Amino acid sequence: MTSALVVSPHYDDAVFSCGSLLSILPSCTVMTVYTGLPQDKDVLTDWDQRCGFSSAGEAMQARLIENEHALSALRLNGIDLGFLDSQYIKEPREATGLFADTVTANIERLKPSAVFFR
Repeated sequence: MTSALVVSPHYDDAVFSCGSLLSILPSCTVMTVYTGLPQDKDVLTDWDQRCGFSSAGEAMQARLIENEHALSALRLNGIDLGFLDSQYIKEPREATGLFADTVTANIERLKPSAVFFR
């Protein structure tokens, strides 16, 4: 059982928003939604370019490493759901059922005492 589960849209959102709270919660888990890598790892979005990256692959790898360091520093567990961020999706699609099912399955598996959505 985990003490709390924080559902976070992007890497580091939970740590930046409520890191102090997370640091005092034992066995807390951060579940990050948009961690997927687009099929074309070489695609370069405007946001990734403005952040100094040369491709989506490079950007997501750097974000993954930053997230692992942040979670480690706070002694938190992490789960990556692998959904694609909107900047990597060419055509909008409906995935609310899949999202809800994925979040629900993880809540049932972890049995947290509290769930927070960032």
